[in-house]
Amino acid sequence: MPPATTTSAAPLRRSVASGDPRRVARTTGAAILLMAPFGMFGNVVTLGLGTEVAGMTDRVLEGALPVALAVIAFGIVVVLDIIAAWGITQFFADRPLARLAGWMRVAYSAVLAVAAAQLATALSLARAGADDASVASGATAFSATWQLGLFVFGGHLILLGALVIRTRTTPTLIGCIVALAGASYAFDSAARLLLPSDSPPSRSRWCS
Repeated sequence: MPPATTTSAAPLRRSVASGDPRRVARTTGAAILLMAPFGMFGNVVTLGLGTEVAGMTDRVLEGALPVALAVIAFGIVVVLDIIAAWGITQFFADRPLARLAGWMRVAYSAVLAVAAAQLATALSLARAGADDASVASGATAFSATWQLGLFVFGGHLILLGALVIRTRTTPTLIGCIVALAGASYAFDSAARLLLPSDSPPSRSRWCS
């Protein structure tokens, strides 16, 4: 009969259902690092250093090339976010919370894709010579959808932070920081969506 310590000394369940966990971690990390400059570029081009829709509308009305590049940048971020979501579900494959966290990130990617499409539509209207009100409406829709996306992203970070905290092989401190960042995203985005548009703006999000 095997000793009683055999079961307790057995290796912990793998964090990855299949494949090399280090490879999954490297792939996910690379996706997150790559999306940072693209997200920063798209954010700065469209929103500048604030979140004033009027300034963004002016940039769209100019029909500048940077706005079109920002749409492409957001599209790249969407793809990289989906890769990151896959990595999360794979790395924490034995955790039920992993699927929910992964799907939350996919949901954020879908909202970001809608926002990018709204921005592209506004840019097309501007280049076609549409009236300023139509372009401004598209810019406003982009801004509102963007904030909704950040709210969903905040929820994703809260779940991811909780997942990291509850996993013995990942640092608890990192999980706390991620969860706190998620709560900040969610609170700030909810405030922007609920408060009057003339409320004093704070700094915009530089990346996702």
